[in-house]
This record gives sequence, C-alpha cells and structure tokens, in this order.
Amino acid sequence: MRVVHLLGGGRLVNELGPRAVVHPKPLVGEQASFETDTYAKLFHDAHWAGLEPVGVEFYSHQMQATGEEPPEWKPYLRRFTSTWCCDDSAQKWAEIAHVAHQRKLALEWDLSRRIRYQLRTLSWRLFEVSQAYHNQLVGKLASGSFTDGGKFEDGFTAQMYLALHSFLIDACILRDYLADFIAKFILPKESGDFGRFKDMGQFRYKVLGPHKNEGGIASELWEATDENTNGWLAVLNAYRNIVVHSAPLEHAEARLFAQSYLAPFNGDRRIPAIRCPIPGDPISVKQARSSAADHKSFDELQQSYLMMARQEGYGVDGLEYVWSVAGRISAFSQQVSIRSHIEAQPITVTSKDTIGGFSYTTRN
Repeated sequence: MRVVHLLGGGRLVNELGPRAVVHPKPLVGEQASFETDTYAKLFHDAHWAGLEPVGVEFYSHQMQATGEEPPEWKPYLRRFTSTWCCDDSAQKWAEIAHVAHQRKLALEWDLSRRIRYQLRTLSWRLFEVSQAYHNQLVGKLASGSFTDGGKFEDGFTAQMYLALHSFLIDACILRDYLADFIAKFILPKESGDFGRFKDMGQFRYKVLGPHKNEGGIASELWEATDENTNGWLAVLNAYRNIVVHSAPLEHAEARLFAQSYLAPFNGDRRIPAIRCPIPGDPISVKQARSSAADHKSFDELQQSYLMMARQEGYGVDGLEYVWSVAGRISAFSQQVSIRSHIEAQPITVTSKDTIGGFSYTTRN
C-alpha cells in the first residue's frame, strides 16, 4: 500500500489494486478517485489528475500495516530534481562515511555521518509539515466551517507553523554541514583553514569570495547566498533568521491566517485543501525587523508591531516552499558528494563483519 502526501494536505491512497482514492472526500459528489494501469504509473496519473505529490509512505509488510513498525517515508522531489533525491543523497553520504571510516579519516567520517543524518532529519521534517497540513484540513472539515477562500486560525494552525519552524532550522543545519565540507575538502587548499565559521556571512566572504569568479561550486554557492538577487540559500537563511532571532513566521510581518480552498481534480471536480502562508519577502522582513529593534524606542517599536498585527498578509504557501527547499538542498548535497575526494562505495556486510553468523527470518 502507498499513501501519497499531496500539496494542500490531502492524501492519495493506493492499496493492492489499481484504484487510487483521494482523502478527504470532496464537499459534494462521490469520492474522488482514479485507476492506474501499472504500479509505476501512479504518480504520472496523479499529475494528470491535477494532484501534486510531495512524499509517499510505503507499507510493504504486515508489521507496518498493524503499526508495529513505521512505514517507509520518502520525499517525492521530481518537480525539482530526481524523484527520490533526498534518500539517494543520504545513502551516498553513508557510503562516503563508510569509506572514510575504513581509511581512518576522522573529520571526513564525522562530517559525512552528520550530513547523512541531517538529510534523514530534513526528510522527516517535511513529513511533519505535511502531516500538520493534513490534520488542519481534516479538523477544518470536521468543524463544518470549511469554505472556498476562507481564512482562519485555530489550534491546528499553530502546529503547522511549528512544523515549518523546525524544518527551516534543520535545513540550515544541513546547509552549514555542507558548507563545512566544501570549505575543508573541496575548495583549493589556498582557501586556508577557517575552522568552524560563525555564520554564512563569514563563509560567503572569507571562503567563497576568493573563488566566486572561478566557476564550479564556489560560483554556484556565491549566487545562491546573494541577498541582492534573492539566491535560494539567502532566502532560506532569511526565513531561519526570522524564526530564530525575530518572531514567529505568522507574526513576522503582517498577520497571516490559514486558508481553505478547493483545488482542481480531474478537470471539472474540486477537492478541499489548505494553505499555510509565510512571508513572501523574508529578506526584507529580516532587515526591517533588525532595524526596528535597533533604532526605535519601546513605544515606537510596540506601535510598529501593532500596525503589522492589524495588517493581513498573504505570502507564499509554507508546505510548497519547504518542499522546494527539500528538493534543492537534496540535489545540492548530491553535487557536493560527487565532488568529494572520497569516492562512495556500496556498504557490504560479510561474515567477517558479524559475530555468530547470519540468521534469516520470514515475514508474512
């Protein structure tokens, strides 16, 4: 069985047969569903029906179905990179760590293990955001107050923003691990040993700066971290800084509300969905928040925050944004692994690696 997480908080459930069913059901009419010809065509047919998969829970044996073990979760990243890039990249870094351990390369082993762990963490953070959306969607429908274009705030809304906060922080931890690996093992030796840089600004100017015009990964990173051109890592950094240093995302600029809407399905049908907006221009918000805190009196600062709270913001959808970050940073981590001086090798286990030999069990 596969449970496909959809943009907007819905689920597409494909059990053993060809039928795939959308949950929750539409406000009017029959259950939304379609049939897929083959196992592999599920995602193609979902796209054809107007659905956007963001990840999949795979149930492959009975213990997962009964809750004794968790299903296998994988982000679905085909819009941005290869379909299972996050999992593939995590495996690649595990193989690099394995080789580094065999060669007794302490720092390479440590950093590779941390990158692999953080990719797994980011995958799970995406699951948590998607699950928070689903809970919000189900709760809003259960309340009987779901409307197309409705704006609201309830207990589930706070959980969506908390999940988004966690994703942004962990994404930047992964970014820092990758930057550390690049500085130590990929850029030319004349870059110098900067130890652990304090922030991305220091990494950008001290480590990347001397190589920004040379092409390759340094130039790519220089552009990605450029605030003036809204580089994708600069935008991610701004969101993270808002959360860590300024305010919750839903109150950082204007007041943001969850939004209910009807998404298209199979042409003329509509299915219920949810948006959770975050600020559309985080770099400007970060800069405004910093200057406000530094240069205003208490009364002025309080008044400016009250004015922001009275304004209604729109922003961009949080799940769609973090999904795109999962795709871009997974692809970037894969590029870094390819440039590593340690070639990844598949991990193999033989009788020499075990105590007591192998034993085999069969699952029903």
